[in-house]
Amino acid sequence: MERKPTIFVFAMPFYGHVNPVLTLLQALVNDGFRVVVFDTDEFAEMLTATGAEFRSTSPFYREFTPEMGHNLYQLAELVLDITEDVMPELIRILTEEQPNLILHDSYCLWAKLAAAHVRIPAASYVTTLAFDYYVFMSYPKVAAPQMAKLLLNPEKLARVILRHRSMVAKYGASYIEPADLFYNREQLNIVFTSRYFQPWDDRFGDDFAFIGPSIRARKELPPEPLPFPSQRPVVYVSFGTIYNQDVSFYRLAVDALADVGCNLLLSIGKNNKVEDIGRVPPNVIVRQFVNQISVLEQSSGFVSHGGMNSINESMYYGVPMVLFPVVQEQGFNAERVGQLGAGIVMDRSSVSADKLRDSVVKILSDRSYKEQAQKIRKTLLAAGGEQEAVRRIRELLRQEQGR
Repeated sequence: MERKPTIFVFAMPFYGHVNPVLTLLQALVNDGFRVVVFDTDEFAEMLTATGAEFRSTSPFYREFTPEMGHNLYQLAELVLDITEDVMPELIRILTEEQPNLILHDSYCLWAKLAAAHVRIPAASYVTTLAFDYYVFMSYPKVAAPQMAKLLLNPEKLARVILRHRSMVAKYGASYIEPADLFYNREQLNIVFTSRYFQPWDDRFGDDFAFIGPSIRARKELPPEPLPFPSQRPVVYVSFGTIYNQDVSFYRLAVDALADVGCNLLLSIGKNNKVEDIGRVPPNVIVRQFVNQISVLEQSSGFVSHGGMNSINESMYYGVPMVLFPVVQEQGFNAERVGQLGAGIVMDRSSVSADKLRDSVVKILSDRSYKEQAQKIRKTLLAAGGEQEAVRRIRELLRQEQGR
């Protein structure tokens, strides 16, 4: 029997980095590839459901925490530490098994360096916006706090840069700029948005494939019933899988929005209890978990932290947003939504019930927000999706075989 072409996939241990790639993994399996995914045990069931094989990286990834989104030094040092730890074993595995392609999350420096060292073709996937220094600095409101931290610690900055350069040189990879520590470019870079949504898209050439979001139907979940007592616009409030522990914000949302002529759905996460929200009126439903895609199909507005998955799903269904970014990455995402006129960005540290109410009323009553969200939706639908990514991967492998 002819050996299937094999792709080794290196993922990051966060739902926001795993969910976007699931449909692509399934498409690759359906297209005849053997797909082997490396990630922590928490994601094994999700990943194997795509038809991919799973290998555990739990001993190496266990130190990643959500708080690292606030501290680039800590994240950079951890990425470099993990890379040093895993490289000997990773090089051994790749040398022995010789997959046809390495596909990795853009954060996975170790995968980039190992592929370069063993001379295996590589592609990356980007679960955020695509970044370079210019894109980063074009959003000063978000970039300035991090830049201040970097400039106030020049010795730390120099140490990280030198350590990164040394590691790249040691394993024979290409060095672009310090930002490449987090956005490891390859011969092909798959981005889960459209060129229209990508800021300064002309800075990213044909080696970047903007394929639009990977929207899972989540067939394992039934459609989300919303038994509200009346037919009013639905406003959905959720802060993702990580940044949802602040029960006080959900209570604030009830105070602000229960009486503005809408139905309100709160998804509060598995770590909070429905009873913690307190008594709510009949037009408010509180659940720990919902099928977000099904909910957005029924929603007129979305109050969110600005994670890229949430933004992609909201824009995919043309739903305008009110955004409260928590970490830097979400800040860039949110600013882009605001820049394109599809939502309003707010400061979570100074929010009040009145400010939240005014913003939600505005996105519901001002048609321009819905129109701009619909405009983004059209570009996402036209981007090609996972089949375009499969086509580009096949094209890359043909080019490599011809060399």
